[in-house]
This record gives sequence, structure tokens and C-alpha cells, in this order.
Amino acid sequence: MRAILETFLAHLDEVERNVSLVDKLRVLGAATAPRTALRGPLGRAAGAVRETVRSQRTWETIALDGSLLYLSAQYEVAVRDLVEELVRLKCQKVAAYAQLPDDLRADNTRLVGELLRRGGENPRDPTVDYVQVLKDLVQCHEVGAPARLYFQGFSYHDRNLSPDELKDLMGRAGVRDLWPHVARHQELQSYLECVGENATITAARSKLSQFISDRNAISHRGPSYQTIGPSVMLDYVRFFRCLMPALVGVLESHLAGFG
Repeated sequence: MRAILETFLAHLDEVERNVSLVDKLRVLGAATAPRTALRGPLGRAAGAVRETVRSQRTWETIALDGSLLYLSAQYEVAVRDLVEELVRLKCQKVAAYAQLPDDLRADNTRLVGELLRRGGENPRDPTVDYVQVLKDLVQCHEVGAPARLYFQGFSYHDRNLSPDELKDLMGRAGVRDLWPHVARHQELQSYLECVGENATITAARSKLSQFISDRNAISHRGPSYQTIGPSVMLDYVRFFRCLMPALVGVLESHLAGFG
């Protein structure tokens, strides 16, 4: 799970660098320079960039909106990967399928049934081989080992990962009371400037809800839509730098107590 977290944190670095580039382009657009400074290939290229920045204001909207959408996509990918990894590691900790918790096995059967009703198609992952998924289910019931679930099914969702959707997805993998556990992490409390579990839960859920709202506003913008500024974007980066390690910590603790 740490590898998944490290990959996500690297994406946060990329977003931060992109937002920093927006600020640097603003400075370049406002700069003045004598004609002698624009001689040569590098100077002419800088001059062309400066003129583009001055004449076309949509570049900033595209850069900032794109950064938020990119962050949203990487957040969803990381969560899906974490759910699948958690369920996979649970299977590795048991000697037979029957030793998995009843609710996990019941969810697996339900998810396989939903996959079959969709004609074997998982729109989130078109590479899913529903015939193999069904074979795994039959083999687990007949032989019992190794335990293998429909891992992609546990991470499947068709809504944005709002606070409640995140809680439900983790609950499907067996993690109960997600937000109280997440809210106990000191780094998240410090970032949100909260004291105590309840205040941190409220603030963290509110921040994530606003992030999802901003994401949806970009995709379904109306006449009153306004692009978020660099400071807001960087604040979301700081939030996820605290939220995701806290989430991984909860999952690791849950897995340590499993089996």
C-alpha cells in the first residue's frame, strides 16, 4: 500500500510544479525587456511566450482547471488501487476461501452477479475477464484455496468519491467507521487546525466535499462558474498530502488486525 501512496504523492508534486509554472508565466507576461535581450533563439521564444500569456487569458483557466481534474483522477485511481490491494492482501492471509469473513464473501458473490448482469463488462476496467472471474468463484467454492475474489469489483463505483462514497467503498472491503479512524491522525488534525476527533471529521469531510464540488463545477460549469486560484489549488494539494497517508495508515492498521 505504501507504493500506491508514494505514486500518488509523486502526482501531487507534479500538480504543485504545474501550479508554480502558472505563477512563473504570470511573471513572464508582466516582464519588460529591451530588444537586445530578445535576440537569439531563447530570447525570441521567451518573447513569443510572453505575448501569448498577455493576449490569451484562457491558458490560466486551462492550466488550473486541468490541475484539479488531474488531481481528482489520481485520487480516484489511488483509492481504487488501495481497495483492491487491501482485499488481495486479505486473501493472502487466509488458507482457504471459507476463512474469509461472511460479509466479504457475500459481497464478492453479489459483485460477480452484477458483472454477469452487465454482460461481463466493467466500464471502469474493460480488461476484466468475466469468464475467469466466474471460474475463480467456482474454484474457491469447490477447492477453497487459494482464496481469490473479484478484486476489481470491490473498487468499482460510478460516482465521484465524496466523503460518503469513500466510506461506503472502504466499508465494502471491510473497513468500518472510516472517518473516525482517519480523523485520529495528528498530521490531518494539524493541517485542518482542529482539536479532537469530531471537529476533524467535520472539517475533513467538508474539505473533500468542496473539492468534489469544484471538480464537478469544472465538468458541468454554469454561467456563474469561476476558475479556482493557485492558492486554492495548492491548499488542496496540502490537504491530500495529509488525507491519503492517514487513509493508508487506517488500512494498514485494519489489515494488521485481520485474520
